[in-house]
Amino acid sequence: MLLANPNIPAKSIAELVDYIRANPGKLNHASNSATTILVSELFKNQAKIDYVDINFRGASEAIAATQAGTTQFCFVDLGSATSAIEGKTLRPLALTMPQRYALAPDIPTFAEAGLPGVAVSSMTLVLAPANVPGDIMTKLNGKFAKRCNRRGSSTGCAPWIRWLQPAPWRGPRQHCSRKRSNGKS
Repeated sequence: MLLANPNIPAKSIAELVDYIRANPGKLNHASNSATTILVSELFKNQAKIDYVDINFRGASEAIAATQAGTTQFCFVDLGSATSAIEGKTLRPLALTMPQRYALAPDIPTFAEAGLPGVAVSSMTLVLAPANVPGDIMTKLNGKFAKRCNRRGSSTGCAPWIRWLQPAPWRGPRQHCSRKRSNGKS
């Protein structure tokens, strides 16, 4: 998702592109991962614009820099963006996903904004070593699911999990299993 500092006069991707073109070399983007650097480069390429990328050590630093005006916009994941959106400290301009999120219907996609080539999605996995016993995996899965389903908890996933679209779950072992070259799983 692209978040913009509300002090810049852009309320859409088209307006941001026009603003960047009108201010060459003056706008800064907060990068915070390989994914956000990739999305930023796709955005530059598709919109035929240029700006300065400044790298930060995580989404929270990128968001803070954009809120402070050090950078004018950032790409972050939806979970990290929730507080800034709800607090209206940053303006969401577009999702990098191919379709809108049902729980964020007012935020358009880049494709809807005229830049269909800016489409990147990511997922977060919770992984454990392959040799963890099944009963431990089942227990860990249950604890994680319980924590993430706790609505209104500031210590759980609930404040941001509503933005997520979970992958189909086939159980603790089967989700990540695959056949080895010898035919065994």
